[in-house]
Amino acid sequence: GSAKDVILTDKDKGTTASVHVGDRVTVVLGSTYWTFGTGTGSVLRSDGPTDVAPQTSGCVPGQGCGTATASFTAVAAGTTTIVATRTSCGEAARCTGATGSYEVKVSVSCPRYRFRSSAAAAIENDSPAADRVLDRVSNSEPSPAW
Repeated sequence: GSAKDVILTDKDKGTTASVHVGDRVTVVLGSTYWTFGTGTGSVLRSDGPTDVAPQTSGCVPGQGCGTATASFTAVAAGTTTIVATRTSCGEAARCTGATGSYEVKVSVSCPRYRFRSSAAAAIENDSPAADRVLDRVSNSEPSPAW
């Protein structure tokens, strides 16, 4: 199981994204006025500063056209919330109510494959190593440090 990229956007506001340790979580919001909070705890690690990409054509200056993108890597199991806020919702327009905030929960779990012991893998694959493991167990020898 390799790490996957999970992309969250404006439409994911208020939802919960489920990822595994090692996965990358990227939040892309449709305005350059968004500022991401830094409090994701020990569950997510920020991959760097927010990437603000203004849209230069077909947009009135001051409208906030473009995107603000923040990327994180899931580093530990647990649950956290990615928060973004903005005070401007367009040219000279202040945000009101929920339009000025974005929250998405991220639930991080450990992938199953990382916890499989070599003994379990050997037994599942019916390899010669499985016989040695089973012999050790039945002879009550101390287990090797895998």
